[in-house]
Amino acid sequence: MAEGETRGAYWKDSTSPTARRPGFWFLRPFRRMGLSDWEGVLVLTAAAFGGVTVIDWVAVGSLGTLGTLYLPFHLACFSLAAILLGREFERILDYAESLGAGGVETMRATLYNTGWALLIALPLEAAYLVSVLMAPAFTLSDVFRNADLLGIFHVLVAASAVWTFVYSMRALHRLGHAPLTLKPFTEDRSLGLRPFGVAALRLVAIYEVAVLIGAIPMIVGSEDNPAAAPTFAVLALAGAVLFFLPLSSFRRQMCEAKARELRWIGPRYGALVKAVREGRGSYVDAEIVGSLSALEQIQRDVQQIHTWPLDEAMMVRLVSITVMPMVVAVLARELMILVLHV
Repeated sequence: MAEGETRGAYWKDSTSPTARRPGFWFLRPFRRMGLSDWEGVLVLTAAAFGGVTVIDWVAVGSLGTLGTLYLPFHLACFSLAAILLGREFERILDYAESLGAGGVETMRATLYNTGWALLIALPLEAAYLVSVLMAPAFTLSDVFRNADLLGIFHVLVAASAVWTFVYSMRALHRLGHAPLTLKPFTEDRSLGLRPFGVAALRLVAIYEVAVLIGAIPMIVGSEDNPAAAPTFAVLALAGAVLFFLPLSSFRRQMCEAKARELRWIGPRYGALVKAVREGRGSYVDAEIVGSLSALEQIQRDVQQIHTWPLDEAMMVRLVSITVMPMVVAVLARELMILVLHV
């Protein structure tokens, strides 16, 4: 699939494999209405915005406060992140299937399993509710005034995005142990495994950007939400750690393939060197010289086989992607404290 077609598959429901599946639980009602995933996100965000606006107008006589308007923003952010993560995972599953990987349909079904997403939601909901209950001068009326019921729903949506990311990385790790049909090193120094590394990087990028966007408005006001900063820090760090899980399995396949090629070259090269050493006089058979030259070239080519499905440039991008959310969040918080105390 061409790069342009790959990008297009993210945005077109008619061409994306996810369009043929139930999809995420919070988008299924819109699918039954004949809407695309993107239209469903738009309707969901508009409904959330209208909800918090009405709640604020009735409760405090305003058209919305910063503490409540970030909820529709979060809903849109995490909904889009879940969709993009799912489509990247679908894309790499299609590629893995073309290399002979099995169990692909089971992985697709597990991706959209609502039960696992709810399990992920439990600790996130606990952190959210702790931040609500520990707010200064908290009263039961704040549950409605601050749209905390909507907040519970938006945490469930965020949990779906987290589950999609976690399971995608776990499934990539399993694919790295599958008996894939690797490409010859003469065609591809990465043996056809580079797309898996690219997919892992894209998954981490989508996840970390979603964490960053979600963290900024909550960490800025972390005096009222003491659990916000630790929660998002753990989520961002988890993304960096999970990135290396699938790469380790693909590295093993690449190292084994490289060693396998070198094993057959070594004995043949040694036999030719021995023939030259045992030859009489200064004359060396031209056929032996040609064979030595060919084996040396093959050996150099084999040595160039990559042992990681990512190159150095992509690793630099990974560091910037995984470190950026935590650095930006901390700097935003420190800047806010500085401004407020000046």
